[in-house]
Amino acid sequence: MVLTGAIVNAVVVVLAGLAGTFFRRGIPERMAETVKQGVGICVLMIGVRGAIAAVTASEAVNAYIEVISVLCMAVGIVIGELLRIDDWMNRFGEFVQSRVRREDGSSSRVGEGFVTATMLFCIGAWAITGAIASAGGDHTSLIAKSVVDGITALILATALGAGVCLSGLALLIYEGGLTLLACWAGAFLSPAATQSMGTVGALLILMISLNMLGITRIRVANCIPAMFLPILACLFFT
Repeated sequence: MVLTGAIVNAVVVVLAGLAGTFFRRGIPERMAETVKQGVGICVLMIGVRGAIAAVTASEAVNAYIEVISVLCMAVGIVIGELLRIDDWMNRFGEFVQSRVRREDGSSSRVGEGFVTATMLFCIGAWAITGAIASAGGDHTSLIAKSVVDGITALILATALGAGVCLSGLALLIYEGGLTLLACWAGAFLSPAATQSMGTVGALLILMISLNMLGITRIRVANCIPAMFLPILACLFFT
């Protein structure tokens, strides 16, 4: 089944998120905030590692990828701002949050958990390359990713609650869509496009980490279109 990897990844995130939400009930809000900051540091490390990997290619290829990444980031942010993707995602989270009743009466962070976890699990080179590999019948990459995502979801849910579980659906749509896209139009996903998507993804992960640490309040969801523009940009420049 071509979507096996995406399905396993999504299910693991949902189950781990549920477990983390259960453990969250006994964790004070102050401790949950510290856990969130700790995860933010880990996410920062992931983003830095991805950014470093993006610049380890040859000088000519690296310059080409940098130009594509900057262009796609600028245009993608404009598109995202016009579509107000971040607002729509937060409204969905708030819609769910309005129907969540915390037994202890404390505030719920469903919206924040949904947006943060969705961006964290969906953005990055691993999701892209894993989906492409799944299109060829190799699901090991996404299954390995599901283990890492599961651990992250468990920890993240102890800080942000049930919203992390909702990210499983978004993850299934994202990775499943990439897998089907690779099956249908694999020829358009050139190595340059894949590397550019990974570079943009690393930059977005850095934005997520800065938000989690409270340093910035970037509307990262509005940058999502930048992840897909490298496919068109590489075709144009090629």
